[in-house]
Amino acid sequence: MVLKYITCSGANEHTNIDDLLALAKEYPMMEIGIQVSDKKVTENPARFDWILALQEKVAAQKLTPNIALHVNGNWVQQFASRAMIPELDYFLSLNNGRKGWLVNRLQINFLIGNDYRIDFGRFCQAMTDHAPRPIILPYNNSNAVFVKKIYNKSIKFDCLYDSSHGEGILPQQQQAPVFKDCLQGYSGGLSADNVAEQLKKLSFVVKSKRAIYIDAEGKLKGSNGHLDLQKCEAFIKNALSFAK
Repeated sequence: MVLKYITCSGANEHTNIDDLLALAKEYPMMEIGIQVSDKKVTENPARFDWILALQEKVAAQKLTPNIALHVNGNWVQQFASRAMIPELDYFLSLNNGRKGWLVNRLQINFLIGNDYRIDFGRFCQAMTDHAPRPIILPYNNSNAVFVKKIYNKSIKFDCLYDSSHGEGILPQQQQAPVFKDCLQGYSGGLSADNVAEQLKKLSFVVKSKRAIYIDAEGKLKGSNGHLDLQKCEAFIKNALSFAK
């Protein structure tokens, strides 16, 4: 089992950009996860401005941090129907410090049968529209059939296992990889305190040379309800200690 990314999700306008980028520079395997949606961006100019400020500092310092946008709310439905999302399209057009994309991956947070009525054909085309940028799809009991159908059409994607549907609850047992040739990630209740134990459990179900990633958010928040970079560093350090 090879750990490719250690994703710390929840960075936003309450996160100090200089400190965030310093952490990402110190730990190249860190991926910065940023939640975006109509409510978080369109109705909240501070999030939009913060992402632009992040890009400016990345470009000025010629940095190449790993960054993923996690798409939520009405933007999921718009993405699935191939409707224009001007703010998202703009974010995806931004460059990092070396003329590559600022945003490396795009996660679409949907749950089949729970608010979302997604047309399969349009969704597949939307994914193709964004190639070769990796799209992350959540895999759980509600989405399993839908995601397997996409895989059977030979459409490339990354897969994220979270049986708690984003509620931050540890699974009773870790999911063995379902797909042969997707980058597959694990989330749900991960923290600095339990990441080594959970990686050990994963090592029993993931083949030795298989690349995976892990993603945490809820347990990385401070008392103010926002991302705590000290908790992020502890999470990363403990994950790397096991990986070594």
